[in-house]
Amino acid sequence: MRFHPWIKVAISRPWLCGLLLLGISLTACTPDENESFIQGTWFYNDLHIQQQVSESFSQTYWYFDRGTYETSTCCFVEFQQYGRYDILESEGDRLLLDLFNIDGKFNSEHVQIVITIDRQADTLSMARAGPFTRVVP
Repeated sequence: MRFHPWIKVAISRPWLCGLLLLGISLTACTPDENESFIQGTWFYNDLHIQQQVSESFSQTYWYFDRGTYETSTCCFVEFQQYGRYDILESEGDRLLLDLFNIDGKFNSEHVQIVITIDRQADTLSMARAGPFTRVVP
């Protein structure tokens, strides 16, 4: 056992190695900046679905919470889905998510969606829709 000259605390080699491993593992678990940004609830209101005035409006919500998601749409088509996500790619202001363990309407094994982030406007565009505005951080 030796003593650190500045703080006079006994530091053993196994304890020092454990502390180093803890620091490395915590760094590896740090969420991606883009993933941190998308956490919370997002809302999009499409008054004329795909710019067709004769079509009814649609409201869509997406909710992201550290590896899980939920989405729901109402009014023109009722739709609800939930599951888990993995980040396949995070570059600049763009995320590529793999949705899996999907349950709800239109189940499938895996779906990939692209999310484009606009930090200045605090909005997202995803799944060919948007901009989604933040409802709950």
